[in-house]
Amino acid sequence: MRVAIVGATGIIGSALRRRLRDEPQVTSILGISRSIPTGNDPDGRVEWRRVDIGMSDARSVLAEAFTGVDVVINVAALARPAHGEAEVHRTNVRGTAHVLGAVADAGVPHVVAASSVGAYSSDPERPCVDENWPTDGSSAAPPASENAAVESMLDTFTARFPSVVVSRVRSGPVLAHANAAELEYLVFGPRTLAPTSPARVGRGSRARVLVQPVLVDDMADAYWRIISIRAPGAFNIATRDVVDLTDRAHALGVVSAVGIPDILVRLIARPPRAASVGWLDIATHSPIMSVDRARTVLGWTATPATVTPEFAHER
Repeated sequence: MRVAIVGATGIIGSALRRRLRDEPQVTSILGISRSIPTGNDPDGRVEWRRVDIGMSDARSVLAEAFTGVDVVINVAALARPAHGEAEVHRTNVRGTAHVLGAVADAGVPHVVAASSVGAYSSDPERPCVDENWPTDGSSAAPPASENAAVESMLDTFTARFPSVVVSRVRSGPVLAHANAAELEYLVFGPRTLAPTSPARVGRGSRARVLVQPVLVDDMADAYWRIISIRAPGAFNIATRDVVDLTDRAHALGVVSAVGIPDILVRLIARPPRAASVGWLDIATHSPIMSVDRARTVLGWTATPATVTPEFAHER
């Protein structure tokens, strides 16, 4: 099996490379990235191509690179605030369109695309939902809106190219290590940024900050299980445990505790914690994900240590 990883130098892409090296079924790995790491690959199985998937010619460049590939895994994404809004959209949305176009042009039989819980439509009751829940986005703010746009593209691609197996991975916040500090950083952002001027994005006194994190190595294992059996459709990949950060959010002053409608809060509060507003917004609006399909179809479960014990409760 020849596997192409788009975004092969990111946190998920790097974990994928480590995971696939252990599988004898994987004969070669093609790493696609805007920058190529220095030094040689430890076992020589990764071939590198430098491609900026947001560039206008990316589709044709990728199509050439994908020739002879059995599966393309797209985990390329830029994060805020290290990159500007236009650049993030160019990579995360337009880049995904280029990857899908190249998959069709090259005749790749299987494509796996990364998404998140932010793709799921919002519900005030925060229900536990499976992969059939609508994917109109948990809010109009990025990255939820970008996830919804990607899901729409995947729907169109699936209908247009029925012979291609399309898989989707919808995850919660991805952690390199299982600890509270890393999770809080992802959701709330660095505490050194304007601590006296918090971003208030909640639903007033009803706001609850709920997340289902997943360790990056568990994510990589889920991707491998999907491609090893060429499993179609969407998979929720996260811990079964729900981490409730509501009290912590109020203590940090990052969620409004008064009954101000969301739209007014956003108009009067320009969030200084730009690094975190995306996941904080998702954590206050998105439903809870059922991971039953991943368990039954893939035999996948999250490592128990994924969840910070003092915050967790099972749903």
